[in-house]
Amino acid sequence: MNGMKGTVVGVLGRCLGASVRVSSHSRATLTAARGADGGRGRLLTGAASTAPTHVKHVVIGGGVSGGYAMNEFAKLGVTDVALVSESTELPYERPALTKGFLLQDSPARLPGFHTSVGTGGPRQDEAWYRECGFSPGLLLGCGRPTVNFAEKSVVLNDGRTLTYDKLLIATGAHSVTLDQFSDDTIYIRSIADATRLVAALDGEAIQTHPVRCRVFRRSRYSARRLLAFY
Repeated sequence: MNGMKGTVVGVLGRCLGASVRVSSHSRATLTAARGADGGRGRLLTGAASTAPTHVKHVVIGGGVSGGYAMNEFAKLGVTDVALVSESTELPYERPALTKGFLLQDSPARLPGFHTSVGTGGPRQDEAWYRECGFSPGLLLGCGRPTVNFAEKSVVLNDGRTLTYDKLLIATGAHSVTLDQFSDDTIYIRSIADATRLVAALDGEAIQTHPVRCRVFRRSRYSARRLLAFY
């Protein structure tokens, strides 16, 4: 663990969505549980390079925690930051997926609920990130990075390497699946999940269930009742 001296590693949320495996060589692989597009990703600020790029602060995870971390960097005037995310979406307020996103009248849609509008902060859309001047900025759709704590480096799935001074791991959580329910159970974790749920509902009424799930009596997705856990 000596290789981690001087490295700040913040683990935000219940890291059910990713695992970090550390070998005897202090090499760790960060593996996200949800699938990625496997592409090169979008670099919204800065330019792509095959040579190692040194970044003072690297944030791994493009969820709520990652988005709010970027907002804090902006408040402090810190621009030497990279946010590495498996998702191709900019960080957004996930609670909206089980609330405003499901409304039949005027449902919430992006860019309306990007972080950090949930706490009255700025709407962190692409223009906001550019105005903040982050460099290299957002690396979206970058798959599952490999972290070497001893060398203080992050290798993206396309071979690009970032070296860092400080690392923040904000990979969050994924839905825990329940074996006792069938395949007509939808687990809410992403916009894709919520969009699938909206399509399955097809206008059906929503009931609130005491065990923190939403129950839908019928849907075109199944003749049985459909459960959506979040």
